[in-house]
Formats: sequence, C-alpha cells, structure tokens
Amino acid sequence: MRFTFTYLLAPVWLCNGRYTFPQDPLYWRSVDAAYTLVKQHFQDDCLMRLSTLKTELRITSPALRLDTSDSSDAAASIGNATMLLCQHVLPPNSDSPERTLPTDGAFAMFMYANRHDYLLKTTTAVSSTMSKLSATTSKFLYSERTDTPLFLALGRLDHLQNDRSKSPACLKGGVRTPYNSLKAIGLLGLFLLRPGLRGAFYTDTDAQIIDFTATPADYFALSSTHQADLIGTSNLHDPILINGGALLFRNSLRGRRMLAAWWAYRCGRKDQPGLWRAILEQWPGFAAPFSDEVNWQTFSPLNYLTHTYKEVRSHVATGSANAHRWDCDGACGWLFRRTGCLLEPLETPGTLLLPVKPFFKPDSQGQMPALQHYAGLTVHDEAGQWVCHADNAGGKACLPKSEHEASEEEKHEHERRLHLKRREELCIVCSAFARKLQSSVGNSCESSNNASFAGCSCREALAPKYLWLKSEG
Repeated sequence: MRFTFTYLLAPVWLCNGRYTFPQDPLYWRSVDAAYTLVKQHFQDDCLMRLSTLKTELRITSPALRLDTSDSSDAAASIGNATMLLCQHVLPPNSDSPERTLPTDGAFAMFMYANRHDYLLKTTTAVSSTMSKLSATTSKFLYSERTDTPLFLALGRLDHLQNDRSKSPACLKGGVRTPYNSLKAIGLLGLFLLRPGLRGAFYTDTDAQIIDFTATPADYFALSSTHQADLIGTSNLHDPILINGGALLFRNSLRGRRMLAAWWAYRCGRKDQPGLWRAILEQWPGFAAPFSDEVNWQTFSPLNYLTHTYKEVRSHVATGSANAHRWDCDGACGWLFRRTGCLLEPLETPGTLLLPVKPFFKPDSQGQMPALQHYAGLTVHDEAGQWVCHADNAGGKACLPKSEHEASEEEKHEHERRLHLKRREELCIVCSAFARKLQSSVGNSCESSNNASFAGCSCREALAPKYLWLKSEG
C-alpha cells in the first residue's frame, strides 16, 4: 500500500515498519514519537574508557555482552540498528576507584560517532595541530578536570535513513545520508534516558576544548530570561543562523521539542536546515512560507531574522526588572542587518545566538570567550574561544601549526613577529571591510537573490570596532 504524505496530515513511522495516523497530525515530529524510537533502539548500559597510552577506546555493554576496543566488533554487535549511549568512566586515582559521574542536576558533554575508531584518527586538520584524537582526548580531560559527565552516542539507525519514506517531512528529496541528524536523536535520547540532566554541550568530532575554565552554566546564565533552551553561534566566514558543530541544549520541554523536530526534519544532505526549521517554529507568530524540505534546504532563516528580529524579540519574556536584555540595538543592529554577523548576543524565544567573538558580560562582569569560530590567532594574540572547531579551516585560528621547533629565545622573537604580522593582517582586513560596506550603501554583503549573506565573512565584519553615534543614527 502506498501513502501520500502532506505537511498537515502526516503518518508517524513506528519502528516495526507500520504507519499509523494518531489523532494529533503532528505527532510524528513530537517528543513522544521520538521516545518510542529511543525505547526500542537505544542501549544505555554502555561504558567507555579511553587509554591515551594505547590510543584505544574500550566500549562495554553487559546487555549486549560487548567488551571491545575494536570498532568492527562493536559495529557487528549493534548491527547499524542500535544506538549505544556510553558514559565515560573516570580512571582511578589515589582518592577513589574508577567511577562514573552523577547526572542529576548536572550539565553533560555529548558527542556522536557512527564508529568509535573515527574518534581516534590522528590526521591533523588544515593548518592546525588538531586531530580527531586530540579533540576526543580534550573532552575526556575536560570531563575529568571539571567533574562533567561525558556521553557518546555510538552507532547508526540505517532502517530510518536513506529512504524518503522514513520521515514524513521529506516529501521530495528524501533522507540522503545515513548520519543526518543522528546527533539530534542521540542527544534527545540522552535527555529522555537521563532526565535528571540540566542540559548538555554537543560538539562535533573535529571540535577541541581549549578553554577548560568555561562551563555550560556560564553560558546559560547569560540569558536575561533564564529560558534559553539552545545556545549557539554562526560561522567563522559565511554567516548562518546557527552552526551545528557546537550547541548547548537545555533539558527542558522546549529543548526536547526542538531536538525531536530536528530529528524529524532530517532531509537532504545537510542537517543544519532541519535545526533552523526547528528553531524558527518555536517563535510565536512564525509562519513558514512553504512546507517541503526542498525549499527549507535553500531558505535563509538568518536573512529572515535580520529583517524581523525586532518583532521576534518582542516575544521574549522580559525576565527580572534589572535583567540585561540582549536586544542587539545600536551598532549591533546596524551591522547585523547589513552582514548577518553579531557584535553581541541576540536572544530570541528559546534561543540565544552568540557572536563569533569574545564579548563582555552584563554590568562589567568580565569577558566571555566565543563559543567557537572566532578569528582568534589569525588576527589577534589570543585564541579567545571555548572550542576550537576545525571546519572551514578554522583550526588555524585557535590551534595553528608552528612553523618550526625553536628555543625559548627564538620563541620570544617568533611571538614578536607573529604579533606584528597579526596587527598588519587585522589592519588590512578592517580597512578592506570598511570599503566593502561603503561601496554599495551597506548592501554589498547580500547575495543577488537576497536569500543569504554569501558575500560576507564574519571574520572580516567583526574586525573593525564600531562606535554608534546616536545623533547620526
């Protein structure tokens, strides 16, 4: 029997392969629908132990009788139809035996991989010292140093991928990759199976922790309403609404709804459009101009937000009377409308968007590092970010390769020359971007179809310092 799917009345795919039509026509994208999948296909008794001496990751699951460091053995055991949810076991020390960290009331670190040998690759990123192994090791070290639980979602769900019938959202193009949005269902599974967690910080496998003092709680505390359920940032270069490589999710009803919708919208070759769609649908009054995934793959939510953010902001709860509101007024709003890049955080209903640069906390309480994607060491003397993400050659901004081994005296001279080189590069970038803004009355960053800011780079747009003169506003 064949079914015709529509956006308003869509079936839910149950894991036994049968379609049903529940009373709620949008049940298929709900948390309850995702929970059915999680209960049937997740195994959460898994533990993981990293040995940096042997460069191996040992995976154990008593229920599956699995105890191996071999990725092929693990893949054969779970058969691409089960998702293992593995918690990091802290190694023993003089004070305690090996142990897992409690999750109730805690924020967790979270990562996803289809095979665990992928996390141990030693090939370095472009112009960077970072590798998958160094990124993985940094997360284990962060867990141990800060008592932050660390989880890995491991495996694939092939029977729900690579077929347009597997998600009612995919009306035309279908699901085109076996990994699309598996991190979304993995993180949602973590929240559903560890309900005591306050939230989690997801990072891609090519994202390395470089600031061990930053915490998820620090970033969630930035919300003026204390109701931000998702925190993220844009790209180093081409601005977008939010990059999926480093995301803070709160384990709230709205946070889980966004994850469930993101999983349901796993269409096309990239997972970020599904995330953007899930975010915008949390905004009161938002009405999608279309319902199919083909248009969602090309729609620019960032362009939409730059034209409507004042109205979108009006739906954000005010919080306490003295709370700092991230309104993006003045120079921030002027630059955001022209480039899609933020000078300071912008709070929308349920989501806090951060700039790809360090910024000052309210009331002169110090500076916050960027979440990721800061230009960092390419034009400044500090990395300035919590996570060094190697996508789009971003690793050279935070973990650049050294030109040569040097003595201490040579290093001092080398740093002096680097400082001068960075200042010169900053001046070049700043001047070039100022000319770009002046060249077309501030519209030179927008593409011809007004759908995105493809002509802009946040690395360039955030190089100058902007002074807002109200008399000339």
